[in-house]
Amino acid sequence: MSITDLLKRTDVRLFLLGVAVRLLFVALFPGINYYDGITKEYLNAVGNFIHGHGLNVYVDIAPWNSGQVHFDYEPFIGRPVGYLLFCALISLAVGIQPIAIQIVQAIVAAFSVILVYKLSLELFSKSERPEEIAKYAALLAAIWPNQARFEIALLPDGVTTLIILGLALELTRFNKTLEWKHLIWAAIILAFSIFLRPDLVLFPAFFFIAAFAILPKLYVIRATLTFVLLLVVTIGFNTWMHYKISGEIVPLNLGSGTTMYEGISQFGDTLGTTYADERLAHNVFNTKELFYPNGVQNDRMAWRTAVDTIEHHPWYYATVVLRRIPLMFTVRGLYFSDTASFANPNNDLARRFPGKYIAMLKEHPIEATVRFISPLLGWLLVVMGFWGLIKSFKREKRDHFIVALLLFYFMATHLLTNVEPRYFYPAVPLLYAYAISLWHIGASSSLPSSRERLP
Repeated sequence: MSITDLLKRTDVRLFLLGVAVRLLFVALFPGINYYDGITKEYLNAVGNFIHGHGLNVYVDIAPWNSGQVHFDYEPFIGRPVGYLLFCALISLAVGIQPIAIQIVQAIVAAFSVILVYKLSLELFSKSERPEEIAKYAALLAAIWPNQARFEIALLPDGVTTLIILGLALELTRFNKTLEWKHLIWAAIILAFSIFLRPDLVLFPAFFFIAAFAILPKLYVIRATLTFVLLLVVTIGFNTWMHYKISGEIVPLNLGSGTTMYEGISQFGDTLGTTYADERLAHNVFNTKELFYPNGVQNDRMAWRTAVDTIEHHPWYYATVVLRRIPLMFTVRGLYFSDTASFANPNNDLARRFPGKYIAMLKEHPIEATVRFISPLLGWLLVVMGFWGLIKSFKREKRDHFIVALLLFYFMATHLLTNVEPRYFYPAVPLLYAYAISLWHIGASSSLPSSRERLP
């Protein structure tokens, strides 16, 4: 296929639009400006790795209250290694330049536009105008500001969108055709996700329980065993790698304990726990870094404390889970730096309302307006998406089963542990086609013909 023919394809043209929009956001927000502590930890490890110091971070391991400084190399086991290797590959070519990583990441992440297009075609293949729904869903993926801003942040979360969309696409194809090639691709994608964000590690259990309602039993068992087998391989490799560099048995990465621990006090310190990584490190661990030193022991201690607290205060824990629901779908901290932000992640948002909002409106009216409107638009998209999913699921359960299961899985696992808007945001593009289908059904007569080309 020639370049001219390639450029005539709708999905390719929308992909290029998506690249342009993301590069615009790189120009607007160059470098490190979103969850900078996590980004700096990754870049610290990247520098050590490409300069021959192994998978380590160089951090101050003196106790927080000691008044001393003691920098040393600590094994990088606090976060998944996949994003480190992604950044290291780019840095080997151009040096450790955050904006260079952003540019490459913008191009890679823009493939989510093509995946949204292909997934939409699969989901709505039985509708009257599947190409039209796919075209507008992909257009939304290309230009939606929240997604573009999210995907150029120097975090693994943006690239994780490709994992979720790819898994949804291949599993939907398998669900419809029962062809094993799609299952194998889905299993490979699921296994690879361990190296970016291990959020999907429990997905085979959810699939095994739910899929009996849709698929023949033998297919469900074989599919689940395939998932588990490949996950065992990647988790086994991850465990071996961590043991080699640290001498500790860490199957995934650190963070499950601190995530549970912080989740209890997500809406204000209570029951003896505290919220925010920095405060947890200082006040509880007496360290300057969350995972260094003694990260394994600290994380396990936090896990035991969290579980014990939940066992003794189940009703309070239930109220926290319910209060997480609106937070899960709220865009926060995606547009402007902390110098012009409503929300400091280390604080409780409710305690600053409405004073901080009013102050920001006076000092930064444009930023305040955008930060007010963007969550509303995000909520509108989510509500329309879930509404469209429910309507579609009632008509064709089998076609929409996988997307519904993935969304339920993400909501259930995060609501029970901890929620930040960035945790769920990689799954939001699963809803684009459903939001478009809802609008399409209500106003199909006003849509242009599917034969019309995009301008």
